[in-house]
Amino acid sequence: MKGLIVNLGRDAKLLVSLEENTIHGGFGSGVLEILSKNRICIPTLQIGGPDRFIPQGSPEEQLNEAELNVEQIYGRVLEKLPEVVKKIRKKRTMDQKKRAS
Repeated sequence: MKGLIVNLGRDAKLLVSLEENTIHGGFGSGVLEILSKNRICIPTLQIGGPDRFIPQGSPEEQLNEAELNVEQIYGRVLEKLPEVVKKIRKKRTMDQKKRAS
């Protein structure tokens, strides 16, 4: 599993982890730890439930309360994309300068 994460991390432009539980100490944290140990630095977005009580309700109501419905997740990913595009452009510019010198 670690090898897969490292290989995917080397080529990824954005890492999004999605968890139904809180993100603290969750799967996304483990993935970030593996990437960090391998000196792989990529933009990340950890999405998970809040660290608070979610009242009883239908699954749909609970996902809405936890801000984990499709629209909310999609919106958070879209909010992150400008940062990713900026980093890609910066890297491309640096690579072009290296080739030119």
